[in-house]
Amino acid sequence: MNISTTNVNFNGKKEVIYGLKKAAQEAKNIETARSLGFGPRPIRRESDIYTAEGKMNAYLDMAVNDSDFSKTIEELITKKDPINKSFKETLQKKPVQFGEVNPMAIFTYGIRDAAKYATEQGKEAVDKFLNFIKM
Repeated sequence: MNISTTNVNFNGKKEVIYGLKKAAQEAKNIETARSLGFGPRPIRRESDIYTAEGKMNAYLDMAVNDSDFSKTIEELITKKDPINKSFKETLQKKPVQFGEVNPMAIFTYGIRDAAKYATEQGKEAVDKFLNFIKM
């Protein structure tokens, strides 16, 4: 991937981790925007939700369909890496005033959808990753 604004090129492990982290953040944004629609004075945020869904799907597609996805997931699972903690913190359930936001559900649905067209190794890696970050 070539980011033209900073001229940074990266692929492989860094690209997969970047895609997964950004997708997790977008799942959190989706749930936060959705939660604002509840309560006595709801705020309509449908456009923010659709934008975040599009970004999340793009990041997940980028990460899951990378040739190094399976190898990267194996490394993440076996190592005690601070990145693992950031995934779990970003995707954890959080109580809000009128309910609870659960970004993990959105992330799980999105990554399984992205894995539909992945290789068998990619599908297995997705399952391993979801079991690893499951709360």
